Amino acid sequence: MSNTNAESRLTFIDVGRSLAIILMLQGHFISTTFQDYTAMTLELRMNGTSGNIFFDYWCQLRGFTAPLFFTITGLVFTYLLVKNQKYPFLKQKRVKKGLVRGVSIIIWGYLLQLQLRQIDMYLTGQINSRFYSFHVLQCIGLGIISLILFYWIYRKLKIIPFEILLIVAGTIFFTAFSYVTTGSNNYFPKNAPKIIQNAFYGPNSIFPIFPWFGFIFFGGVVGIFLNKNKEKIRNIGFILRMLSLGIAFCLLAYLIITILGSIYPDNQIFGNGYWYFMQLAIILVVLTVMLLFDQKTKIKLPFLLAIGQNTLTVYIVHVIVLYGAIFGIGIKTYLSKSLTFGESIIGAVFFILLFGCLTKLQSTLGVKIKRIFSRQNTSI
Repeated sequence: MSNTNAESRLTFIDVGRSLAIILMLQGHFISTTFQDYTAMTLELRMNGTSGNIFFDYWCQLRGFTAPLFFTITGLVFTYLLVKNQKYPFLKQKRVKKGLVRGVSIIIWGYLLQLQLRQIDMYLTGQINSRFYSFHVLQCIGLGIISLILFYWIYRKLKIIPFEILLIVAGTIFFTAFSYVTTGSNNYFPKNAPKIIQNAFYGPNSIFPIFPWFGFIFFGGVVGIFLNKNKEKIRNIGFILRMLSLGIAFCLLAYLIITILGSIYPDNQIFGNGYWYFMQLAIILVVLTVMLLFDQKTKIKLPFLLAIGQNTLTVYIVHVIVLYGAIFGIGIKTYLSKSLTFGESIIGAVFFILLFGCLTKLQSTLGVKIKRIFSRQNTSI
């Protein structure tokens, strides 16, 4: 198999990551600047509609962003992780890179929750409770490390397939979510430090491991499946069979959880787990459409791909620019809940274009810098 074919197979993944990060950028910008966002969201939750059909559909789309992003994260990392299993576990390049990557992402997550304006408070030994929040980066970093842990278990046992381990783990994280989050102030684990509680269910759990690890693990299952069938991935019949199997599994899980929930209505473990499986089914459809689009059109979208290949940088910079992370001054400082829906949409478009240009510029500069250093090395 040529390198060209191998690269083309992964193009749809970059497009998927780009779609997720673009949805995130517009979702965060509009929810931060739209003047009626809070009131209309509350109306939607209470009555099933905000009174504006476009806003209702936008909210559904915004709710789809995080599941897509987490699923693709698990897909990409696991696809690369299982490529070279002939090497011992600790000698696999992806294992070492994954551990470093996971830890660095977690560190970035907590750094973004610091505020230079509060440095006087830090010097006295006090830390704002917001610092202990468990957010997107912490969840993704720990999720990557957890994938490596399950891969180690698979390599050690050599009995249970890696994908089965991830399916079982993903199902547990989806279905046990309601059990873990029982009670508004009944934090889990009980009496644990806040930084630990927030990872599960605590006062500052933004993206806790329940249920979000489920999307990472099921993304890993898709990554393993794609890696095992590299030679067939260009076959439309195979792609459609993969989609059918994925949706069938999600519908079966939905049916089982719904039945058990009706039989045992007081059992928290069956909660709303079915919602996550339905989101997973939609994600599989989206990924399949992207794969088919990539195979049929062969259209290269450098602007789009650049964003998908620099998701961590985009996320970090957008948190600083939009929310004022670290420095305390950002777009939110001046435009918080001050724009009409139309104005916030226009602003979101320019916000996305800004990051598209920045990532394209970063890629171009990176290539030029590498060329300069390579010339210097050859001249020495």
